Amino acid sequence: MSDEIDINDLQLQDEVVETDEMSAAEWNARSLPDDDWHLGTFTLGQDGVRVGKQEESKGGKHYLKAHVAIALQDSDGKGEGSIFDRVNSVIIERNGKKSSGLHALMDALGEPVPARISVPDFFTKVENTFATSPQAEVRTQWKASSKAESQEEVDKAIAQKFAKPGKLQVGWYYTFLKGQKKFPPIAETGKYSPEVANPITGVVEKAQAVPIEYRRKG
Repeated sequence: MSDEIDINDLQLQDEVVETDEMSAAEWNARSLPDDDWHLGTFTLGQDGVRVGKQEESKGGKHYLKAHVAIALQDSDGKGEGSIFDRVNSVIIERNGKKSSGLHALMDALGEPVPARISVPDFFTKVENTFATSPQAEVRTQWKASSKAESQEEVDKAIAQKFAKPGKLQVGWYYTFLKGQKKFPPIAETGKYSPEVANPITGVVEKAQAVPIEYRRKG
């Protein structure tokens, strides 16, 4: 059964569409969560959990990479949309200790990973944890990025310190603005527009809210 109705149908003649007055900038600004801590409910994203292998020059060890979907809520329990992250178990040293982003996230979800665990057992623990839709607090930040379309753009991005030398190539993305309060303000609301022009290209890009930190809820 179709839910489509002919525009000439008589029942439409007295029906009106009512909204609040809102500019395009206001509408777009409401589509991103503020830079702040939010309660997040975690599930695996479309790519799930996969096993990768480091280059032989870096040890050739296997590691996990997880695609994570996070449904956000504000302090009143109101939904604020979903964001995504990609975390892995590549071991790095930080503050004198060796761990990984995936280990840190699992700890924030209340499911710390043992200091010694096999790759298959680690894989199973991650899948089982996310299957329960666990929660943690997430700190988000607005970031606006562009794809480098030429070597000239790469050179200018490096010159403006949007990327470090050797860390950007043609076809790669770089962030040129981050932090919600650095985006254009919307005078009538006191909020900020996520749309901003790249100072190198002049092309208007829309920010994304990305997770930058996790901690246990409460």
